[in-house]
Amino acid sequence: MKHLVLAAALLTATPVALADDPQGFYTLGYSYASLKDSGTTLNVSLLGGSLGWQPLRWLGLEANGFWGVSSANLGGYDVKINSGYMASVLPTLPLGEDWSFYARLGYMHARISVSEFGAGSDHDTAYGVGAQWVPHWASEQMGARLEYTQYYHKDGLTIDGVTLSFVQRF
Repeated sequence: MKHLVLAAALLTATPVALADDPQGFYTLGYSYASLKDSGTTLNVSLLGGSLGWQPLRWLGLEANGFWGVSSANLGGYDVKINSGYMASVLPTLPLGEDWSFYARLGYMHARISVSEFGAGSDHDTAYGVGAQWVPHWASEQMGARLEYTQYYHKDGLTIDGVTLSFVQRF
């Protein structure tokens, strides 16, 4: 009987001990992105935001949207990333209470325009790495992120960028 009571206690306590508090979060950020093709590099700026959920301390899910705020000139033509969206899985490595490192693996869809030629859209696998700092002593659960992401790599065109974001957990 003692073993049965002990086993029942362990079985009911284990999920509580292993459970993490699911947390929602959003980010608002600025990206400095590069479009590279045939030895030519164009730099553009993007503003974006995301909405995410972290069901476990070591795993997050995220949906992002971004909008171009600057264009680059190539031979008299303006090139701009108009808008896009991305859905990602974020495997996370927590380092203490304040810091975490994460990887990104997801799907990205973007619309790019070239003046006088119009706009087109395409999609690809996106991946990257980042670091997040949310101080445990901050009652508002606010922090910052720094991330590198490769958004697109097809037919000789590569789009990648560095993003600095504000993070708010809820």
